[in-house]
Amino acid sequence: MQRRTVQTIKETLEPKKIFELICKKEWKYSAMFQEDYAVRDRAGMSLSFLTVARVTEIFGGKKFKREDGKVVCVGRHEGLKREHVELNENFLFISNMPIVKRSEKLIEKYGIGIAQRDRLAFPLKRSLFENPFYDQLVPFSWLVIEYLEKCAPEKGKFFPFQDSRAWQIINHCTEMFPNWFRAQADRFYGYYITKDSVKHSKFVGRVKAESSMPYIRYTWSEGLKEKDMAMDFDWIEPIVKEIKIRIQAKVK
Repeated sequence: MQRRTVQTIKETLEPKKIFELICKKEWKYSAMFQEDYAVRDRAGMSLSFLTVARVTEIFGGKKFKREDGKVVCVGRHEGLKREHVELNENFLFISNMPIVKRSEKLIEKYGIGIAQRDRLAFPLKRSLFENPFYDQLVPFSWLVIEYLEKCAPEKGKFFPFQDSRAWQIINHCTEMFPNWFRAQADRFYGYYITKDSVKHSKFVGRVKAESSMPYIRYTWSEGLKEKDMAMDFDWIEPIVKEIKIRIQAKVK
């Protein structure tokens, strides 16, 4: 495998293709847990795309600090908690999501808020935003809803494993790696939704706007009157219907 950097990612896929990758293959668990664990894994990968978050921010993992010129492990990040996740009839909300790459100096200067994402909202139905490209996120949101309805914990850590295990699952199921998901999400939001380096940096939790510049690019579809000419929108509602049927069957 090539070195896992953003520079090695040559292709930008449409959300439909990302979704298909997430659902393509499952890690083989014991028969008793296969269905629930596959639902959980798909929710984790969906959040990787929805939130543009680092794998450690979602699943937790080692916390590092530079001491005397060396990088040492000083504990663990908890990752996303059930308490961070909220719902209403229109949106999936993620509040106070942790940002792991924040120095102690920045936190001391700006407060703990600098190490948390602003409240994120992901649509559960189409046409909630003026920008129609938000509709592409709806199926990903419903994979998280499926986890919430079927087997997510009621409190505490949202996923019962950490970044190294998440890496294994993502790589097995998609043949990709967590930074690939983050780069694909960065590009989708930057190309079609935020379209501005300052706004994009605020969304993903970057301190410096120039760090988001690689993800803000010209798209040929910018001036189209009919945005559905730019990418496939017909896949969204059938997929959401399938997920809703699965949820209803499990709940009953």
